[in-house]
Amino acid sequence: MEGFLTLQERAVFEPALRVCEFAVYSEAIVAGESKLKGMDRALAALGCTREDAAVIGDSENDLDIVEAAGFGIAMGNACDSLKTVAKAVTGKVGQGGVAGAIEKYVLKV
Repeated sequence: MEGFLTLQERAVFEPALRVCEFAVYSEAIVAGESKLKGMDRALAALGCTREDAAVIGDSENDLDIVEAAGFGIAMGNACDSLKTVAKAVTGKVGQGGVAGAIEKYVLKV
């Protein structure tokens, strides 16, 4: 979502959601859930393991999946902590970073 929650919105949403605020936007996830749990469920449904997974992240809320995946990639504009745990760093968001990572590390073109 663009922007930030008001105090009134927080009172409504935060019992059920964990909200992460960034410079110009916010993200929310159901309380008690995580990107890693979602990744594990998706991989299980596909019959794959974490080692089979390649993931791309750009902020601290992506640390768990970038560390757990067989190949974790940080966007060029990612926070330093994410770049430290990633196996590779690609271009920036909005500058072809995701496409470049897919071409180089997944399609290997």
